[in-house]
Amino acid sequence: SIYLVVMIHIIFHEAGHMIGGFITSYRFLYFRIGSTTLVRTDNGFKIRKLTVPGTGGQCIMVPPEMKDGDYPVVIYNLGGGLINLIVSLISIIIFKTCNLNPAITGLLEIFAIVGIYLGILNLVPLKVINNDGANIFYLKNDLEERIALHKILNDEEDLINDKEVEMTTINIDEVDVSKTFIQGIFINRMEDRFYKMEFEEAKYLDEKLLAKAKMNMTF
Repeated sequence: SIYLVVMIHIIFHEAGHMIGGFITSYRFLYFRIGSTTLVRTDNGFKIRKLTVPGTGGQCIMVPPEMKDGDYPVVIYNLGGGLINLIVSLISIIIFKTCNLNPAITGLLEIFAIVGIYLGILNLVPLKVINNDGANIFYLKNDLEERIALHKILNDEEDLINDKEVEMTTINIDEVDVSKTFIQGIFINRMEDRFYKMEFEEAKYLDEKLLAKAKMNMTF
């Protein structure tokens, strides 16, 4: 069915991000399909339930330490859509060159069409939602966003391990919170304050974000 084909492509997509992360020295944090999540914690690997509305999966990796104030971002973000296109191309080669059962050929054709669609949808930058292509474009051209993403991914590791999120000196009143990853820093801070039952500060951050920026669909 189409649903099964899409789920297989989601697995390939997130695996592509993981491969891209490993190539550029990122560390594995968690791999989620649906709500089922394999998480690396300080106490080993665990299965947890995590949900991000509007997404079918995630592969979150922790980036390497910054060198000269920067770190690699393109390959990690590129890997997902690229893998969708690669496995679709392999599928096309198989059904074009092999004498297969018509049902299998039809399934491979559907697999290729879905993969090409998802690959393009993820890699062509969109304005309505921050897909991988948009992330690559903004991250490549904005050091402030790269630094923000670096902190978000490191904060995510702290949140997974129930550690206190390291404070940032960034003032919410002094930055452009319409930027995706700047938003993410304060969303993580808001989540941290909520779990600590510091509801007044969590409410303050929530109101500031809603007042200063149209919340980005990535988060």
